[in-house]
Amino acid sequence: MARMPRPKPPPDLYRALEAVGDLLREREMPDLAGDVEAVVDALRSMLELTRYGDALWGDEIRNLLCIRHALRPRRGTVDDPMRGRRKARRIRRRSFR
Repeated sequence: MARMPRPKPPPDLYRALEAVGDLLREREMPDLAGDVEAVVDALRSMLELTRYGDALWGDEIRNLLCIRHALRPRRGTVDDPMRGRRKARRIRRRSFR
């Protein structure tokens, strides 16, 4: 019985955006390249913030993407379900130093 070929993995869209920014710089389109690089930086910031299983609220994502909104931030308030985890992580980090 023949084995089925393994499906191709999905493309890495983060790397694709970085490549598009580089390509636009090479084609001397710095205004568009700057916009694409700003999106890549925003995504990198989001990924770093959520590295330890933390959650980003919609208002935080809007802030990172520079989208205007009128929502109050929830991080650190009683509405934030991750507040206890963040506090415990800070306490653990202090005890290891």
